[in-house]
Amino acid sequence: MGTGQKPGGNGDREAFLATRRFPEAIKHKHPHWPLYAVLSGALVAHAPAQELMAMAHNAPLMRAARPSRGKRVSRPLFQGGAALAVQPAQAHAPAINPGGVVPLYGSVGYIQAGEWISIFGTNLAGGTAEWTGNFPTSLGGIQVEIDGRPAYLSYVSPTQINAQAPDDSALGPVSVKVITAGGTATSSVTLMPYSPSFDLLDGVHVAAIILRSNGAGMYGGGAYDILGPTGQCLGYGTVAAQPGDVVEIYGVGFGTTNPVVHSGQPFAGAAPITNGIALYINGVELTPTFVGLSGPGQYQINVAIPPGLGEGDVPIEAVIGGLSTQKNALFSLGGVGSAGPAACVVTGDGDGGDGDGGTIGDGGDGGTIGDGGDGGDGGDGGDGGDGDGGDGGDGGDGGDGGDGGDGGDGA
Repeated sequence: MGTGQKPGGNGDREAFLATRRFPEAIKHKHPHWPLYAVLSGALVAHAPAQELMAMAHNAPLMRAARPSRGKRVSRPLFQGGAALAVQPAQAHAPAINPGGVVPLYGSVGYIQAGEWISIFGTNLAGGTAEWTGNFPTSLGGIQVEIDGRPAYLSYVSPTQINAQAPDDSALGPVSVKVITAGGTATSSVTLMPYSPSFDLLDGVHVAAIILRSNGAGMYGGGAYDILGPTGQCLGYGTVAAQPGDVVEIYGVGFGTTNPVVHSGQPFAGAAPITNGIALYINGVELTPTFVGLSGPGQYQINVAIPPGLGEGDVPIEAVIGGLSTQKNALFSLGGVGSAGPAACVVTGDGDGGDGDGGTIGDGGDGGTIGDGGDGGDGGDGGDGGDGDGGDGGDGGDGGDGGDGGDGGDGA
């Protein structure tokens, strides 16, 4: 079982915190980016002293944190510090979906005090509003109460609210209220000592980074890569982990820490958990070097990848207090010296190119995966005689090829 010991206890590593500006491209392309990267648009890195100091470029070891939140809706997490954007609508009575109070990125009906959660329903707000990092208990005119205590709201919309649950020593079923101008929606959720849930990039791949001590990473001035299938299939560059890589994995709901970190206020540091976890990648139990909070409600798991775990997108699971993270979560592993089967394949719909001119033109090929693109037009027939139309382009796997173009009339 992995423990919550502070990183650096092995004598050849020290725990250092450094903030790195989060890549602008990811902010706007990926709506589900995890809380760890939103500490002032930064990540918390654990690396050897000399490596991390070089990465930080003389930056302070700790800065004030400004956490954000993950969402299932297709909106960027970051608004560049912009003010709240509210789109008012006529007030209607709100309702919370059955089982609609869940951990961030999770689906179970229990949460942990201080955990980032999502509430799903209808008429939860008259429009949309985003926090400015100030842990408001009222956002866009909306309030949420859990066990009679105000929650801290980061995002509200008609169908989804994201919030940090308040501190609470109670366990068992408690009330959940969403208070709007149109009325109050009431539901319940079970408070548990743990409610583990990985942050996810695309609904399945865990949110994690690979530290790059050689400065060859794609992000953070070379400090790190984002874990995922090697390539651009998530809309930005990701890399599968290799044996020997040090990976930081992010999630919520992994229990109490020492020191205690209270909800509703900024935090930047390292607060180890007080109970051990079991971490499994592809069915193999690994021992993390650190598990704890690195931001408000945001946990970080540091682990070195050993050889022999396999290749490709493999299952990852963490267990604490008998409770498990999502069963569908995936961890991308590459082969030694190559991307391995976790290499990315573009999944978009591709249009076929135009056929070449001449006697018979061939249509272009469709996309790689998903619906095949339309085949290109056949080339014009040659002079003197009717030219046959070109063949339609081949559709991507599972897709149909486009129709061939008409041949040109002979002169």
